[in-house]
Amino acid sequence: HDVLQDYLAGLLIGFEVVSGLAHSPGPPLLVGDRTLCERYALAFDVCGVAIAGTIDDPVARGLWEFARALGRI
Repeated sequence: HDVLQDYLAGLLIGFEVVSGLAHSPGPPLLVGDRTLCERYALAFDVCGVAIAGTIDDPVARGLWEFARALGRI
């Protein structure tokens, strides 16, 4: 089950990377879960593309900044 899930995830990531490269002029910035960003970074590396960087777990940080801006914390 895990092998099939990893295989299908790899197919999807590969398709998204190739599609994104066809429509994006600059290096990609990866935003999301650390493990998922690592998979995308590997896919871009296989394609010979260096990423601009990663932003890990942006939701928690965004909510923190939002609450702080509102004076809630």
